[in-house]
Amino acid sequence: MKNGSLEFEVFADILKTAEDIPYIGSLFKLGKVAANYMDYHFVRKLHFFLEQSQALEPEKKEKFLNSLDKTGIIHISSMCFHMRVNG
Repeated sequence: MKNGSLEFEVFADILKTAEDIPYIGSLFKLGKVAANYMDYHFVRKLHFFLEQSQALEPEKKEKFLNSLDKTGIIHISSMCFHMRVNG
């Protein structure tokens, strides 16, 4: 386990150093902005769904929840946790 931890630290150091290179740093920043936008868009869609879910029939809610794969469920859970912690 220590070997994996060491590799992660080295990789993190490389990324941190790469952020200081002008063009690469800009690409990292653009990537972060894009990821934040996608998260924001996803949360808005989830918020709209939850607002409207009161009026939905239970069958439609069940169909939606059953259509989610494991990644979708994890994503929803982490976003809800993030919203709860950060307000």
